[in-house]
Amino acid sequence: MRWAEALLFAAPFAAFLIWRRISAGEGPSPALLAATLAVLLAFGGAVAWLGLGRQIGRNRTYVPAALVGGHIVAGHAAPR
Repeated sequence: MRWAEALLFAAPFAAFLIWRRISAGEGPSPALLAATLAVLLAFGGAVAWLGLGRQIGRNRTYVPAALVGGHIVAGHAAPR
C-alpha cells in the first residue's frame, strides 16, 4: 500500500481523535465546523477542477494503453 493511500485512510480517524481530545465532551466548536466546511469546499473544488480539466472532446475517443513492439504506449485521446 502506498503512503498517500494510508494517510488518506487514516486522516478521518486522526481528525476524530483530535476532536475528541480538544472537545472533552462538548459539541464541535464553530472554528472546527468552519475548518471542516473549508476542507469540504476545497475538496469539491479540486474534484470539479480535475473532472473539467481531464475531459475528452466530443470528436475524440479514448485509446487504452497497449504493448507495441515491446514498449508500453500510454492511453490517450485520438480523433474518431
